[in-house]
Amino acid sequence: MRLPRGLGHFFWAAVFLVVLPLAQAQDTTSSVSDPSVASVASAPTCRPSDLGSLSCTQHCVLNGYPSCDYCNTPCAPTCRPADQGPLSCTQVCILNGYPSCDYCNTPCAPTCRPSNQGQLSCVQLCINNGYPTCDYCNTPCAPACRPSNQGQLSCVQLCINNGYPTCDYCNTPCVSSLQSTETSTAIACQ
Repeated sequence: MRLPRGLGHFFWAAVFLVVLPLAQAQDTTSSVSDPSVASVASAPTCRPSDLGSLSCTQHCVLNGYPSCDYCNTPCAPTCRPADQGPLSCTQVCILNGYPSCDYCNTPCAPTCRPSNQGQLSCVQLCINNGYPTCDYCNTPCAPACRPSNQGQLSCVQLCINNGYPTCDYCNTPCVSSLQSTETSTAIACQ
């Protein structure tokens, strides 16, 4: 005996609606309940510089790492800061207990080209200093403040034209030396 044509499609649709979710649920429960399938990521080898010991331990526990011993070993930087020479860098490295001081042999490259330096002289200086890359020479450093004789809108336009990474300095007008002299003279006259 055959079902009418319209009911046959309805029957198979009902079968798939019931059987398919049950089959999927059975697969997920078997893989979740099997402890050999569950995996825990391996813990880092050192504590990141942005985490203190306590927050590192909290991070370790929350991530379910098997051991939090890495929180006792701070990660060494990847390059020597610009304000440190090789000797002072090595001293700081030893004082911080870094496992290796090799980073002291590689100076950190600046993030932008000084405004008083052209691209060619920047690249020459970069090569002489042994920086790993000279990409920063393509990005001029933005000034610290907006010239007092310049409006904010024209400052932003000039900033964009010069290719500065940020135009935040346009919000801070520079204090001219004439204004500071007048202020100090007025204070002295009182």
